[in-house]
Amino acid sequence: MTRAALTTCCCLFLMLATGGARETASQEAVEQPQNGQAATPETVRALATDTPVRRNPDIESEVIAHVKAGSVLVVTKREGDWLQVALPVGADGELRHGYVAANSVERLTIAGLDRPRTGVQIILLNPLILIEDVRDGSELSPLKGGAADLAPLLRSAARSAAESRGYSVVDDDSLQDADALSACGQLGIASRKLARGVLDDDLRHTLGLVAQANDGYAVLAQAMRIRIGPGRSWNPWTGNITSSMSNTVFQASLISASTAEVLWKNELLVRKLPQPTDKRFMSSLHGLYGSLPSREK
Repeated sequence: MTRAALTTCCCLFLMLATGGARETASQEAVEQPQNGQAATPETVRALATDTPVRRNPDIESEVIAHVKAGSVLVVTKREGDWLQVALPVGADGELRHGYVAANSVERLTIAGLDRPRTGVQIILLNPLILIEDVRDGSELSPLKGGAADLAPLLRSAARSAAESRGYSVVDDDSLQDADALSACGQLGIASRKLARGVLDDDLRHTLGLVAQANDGYAVLAQAMRIRIGPGRSWNPWTGNITSSMSNTVFQASLISASTAEVLWKNELLVRKLPQPTDKRFMSSLHGLYGSLPSREK
């Protein structure tokens, strides 16, 4: 065989080998999704009639879309109290994203390791209702009607949300175990901390006493902070404008008694005083529990 013929054969061999490798690689790239198991994405369902989707995770950010109540959205990222969700592909063919407030949607599925290890039975702690001066946090006199009118509403909203997600719910004062009953009384006094998911060694020990009665218990702590202010003011000497508008802060957290792990928590700010007869007030309460996950089967 001449040198020219040998060179030609080598070139043909290399071309065939390279083409075969490319074809194999191409097949592997196509077949890989079939062999691999895709992770289940987190999905949520819009609660409001026209849930706003914002460009950035900020209440002041531009609204780029609205979704109807019941619409199912795929979550692509979490940023604090905001969820980045996928939107329909635009006219340019690009996949779009936007942000919705976590309390404006209901969680349907939880992706990967984000699923919390929730207790089998929830104990509703006595709700804490605080009335404060919005300027310095000092306590004020009770509102007309008192906290007694508001506490049952908090309990009702929490019970409705928990039971609709598959939990068994009991009130703290209906426990049969004397030690657990006493421990829940102590936890109720500390609801200001617990509702924010803040725990110390004493609270962990008290939770342990509850777990001795049933290691499947989880406690649900609630707090309503009613902050009263005089409104806006203007200093004519400095030109400074301050805002001391009245508002209500709802806080809640679900904590495992056996592990003292905060399984879920949420906070909702409403820029008005609570009005139990106002439908929007009850809507705010239900919105607080919009992100509460369903119980594991």
